[in-house]
Amino acid sequence: MRKRPTHPAIYARLSQDRNGDSLGIDRQRDLMEAVADVRGWPVPKLYGERNISAYSGKKRPSFDRLIADIKAGVVDGVLVVDEDRLSRRLGELNAFYELCADPYVPIVTLSGEVDTTTADGVMRAHITGAVAQNASAKESERLKRQRAQAAKLGLYQGGVRRYGYTATRTTTIEIDGKSYPAPAIVEPEARIVRDIAERLLRGESARSIVLDLNDRKVPTAKGGEWTVGGLLQTITSPHVAAIRTHHGEEVAPGAWEPILDRATHEKLAAIVNARKGTRGRPAKSLLGGIARCGRCREKLHQTRQRSQRIYRCQSSGERRNMCKGVIVDADALDEFLSAVIVKRFNSAAFRKALARRVKSMTSDEDIEDPGALEAELATLAAERGEGRISPAEWRIMRDAVQGRLDVARSALQRAADDSTVALLSTPDLATAWPSMSIERQRTILGAVVGKLAIGPTRVPGSNVFDPKRIDVEWLV
Repeated sequence: MRKRPTHPAIYARLSQDRNGDSLGIDRQRDLMEAVADVRGWPVPKLYGERNISAYSGKKRPSFDRLIADIKAGVVDGVLVVDEDRLSRRLGELNAFYELCADPYVPIVTLSGEVDTTTADGVMRAHITGAVAQNASAKESERLKRQRAQAAKLGLYQGGVRRYGYTATRTTTIEIDGKSYPAPAIVEPEARIVRDIAERLLRGESARSIVLDLNDRKVPTAKGGEWTVGGLLQTITSPHVAAIRTHHGEEVAPGAWEPILDRATHEKLAAIVNARKGTRGRPAKSLLGGIARCGRCREKLHQTRQRSQRIYRCQSSGERRNMCKGVIVDADALDEFLSAVIVKRFNSAAFRKALARRVKSMTSDEDIEDPGALEAELATLAAERGEGRISPAEWRIMRDAVQGRLDVARSALQRAADDSTVALLSTPDLATAWPSMSIERQRTILGAVVGKLAIGPTRVPGSNVFDPKRIDVEWLV
């Protein structure tokens, strides 16, 4: 005679807990506690699992813990609403039955007890498991087709709330005479997105924008503080430009209103890619790390000498013996170089050189859409696969489109590298310069100054400022 379990367990699983309240698991527990009571079993321990499919193959911590406790003899009876709650994968289900066969651990469902000790019982369990697995496979295929079709139509994919948009589909959009639900733009957040885009295109660093947003108590979509990674992910997301992706690939224009136009989105992506790996800490001085020692060529960094702010050579060892630790009055150098930049900006020669630089850049109208060119390549590949064009024709057309795509990407990269031109082209730099952030000022310096070296004084260790100590090489 089989013993009555003394330490039974309930396994309850919910594939999707949309409200986060686990009511589905609670209902499963209530049902199986009633079954345990009818059988005279003690109150079972709950092993609950939320938002995990039994078909996907993903790790299920509670299920794994249940198996471990059965092996350890901690659990000697299992209650579950239906067998497919345990698993919808036949191999995994069979392994569980084998585990519970010897020593025998009863598995009780709402339909009765699964007898894992007889051939008929195992056969019925296998049939039930196979039916569940087949049903899950068909459902998975149906969902994949449905999602692929929705992606091709450009329909909103749902998921977590994107910054700048409502969490739910609160509006509709017309496509080929049909109305489809779509999220609406949250205008205050959309203004933040456009402001971030404008500042990045002007050459401001992502870190300085993050500091500003957090100082102003502007929350993210989840209500927290901004990070550099979060900001860049938000601003370069295809979603803000209404671009529908599927498995990471662009498949169609999105069926919702864009916050940024396509050209702006492409420029921002190029800027972010160009700046990868260069985030670092925010700059605290105008020339720290830009100015160099005129003797050893090491960078000068901001520090203090008594109560005075200075730039000091960071060399050590033999190099320091060579340059004697060049230092210079930081306030005086900043003021002098700022005045020189403003003066040069107002000169006819500078304006002429800047005009040549702007003219040499590829204009927005000349930059082809990389996404459209990639789609053209995909179309050519499909036509080749269907036999509409010969291999030779396909290679010729493919190479031509690929060449245009390379040109477009290079143009966007140049636009990213020269993103300071819009800032430099302000009509009155003398007025704008004092109110600019250090990050913006440094961006302008990087665009116009190729070399800035500070020579030593006659007296080692002196920080006396003298314009003759300054050696500047101008790029524009």
